Amino acid sequence: VKELYYYLDSTPTHSYMRALYKYPHGSRGYPYADLVSENRRRGLQDSEFELLDTGCFDQNEYFDVVAQYAKQAPDDMYIDVTVHNRASRPAVAHVLPSLWFRNTWA
Repeated sequence: VKELYYYLDSTPTHSYMRALYKYPHGSRGYPYADLVSENRRRGLQDSEFELLDTGCFDQNEYFDVVAQYAKQAPDDMYIDVTVHNRASRPAVAHVLPSLWFRNTWA
């Protein structure tokens, strides 16, 4: 997984959780090709080429995505996703939250 995220807060029961995800959007976009090619080039004795190593955050052009999850009851969940553009210029973010549910009825 080539992502930059931090767990900010959580209760022991996970009835409340908050996480911060940082997603680059600069002129180069997400450096997927750089990550693949550089990690393919490196040997087993080399350290892994990480997202921060690409320089994609050097110009401060990224989104901060904060996701908060809260449960009031077993069948009642609240999800709040907030996106902040940290760049000096406007940028568009397309957000598609994904939810996973455990099958307890089959």
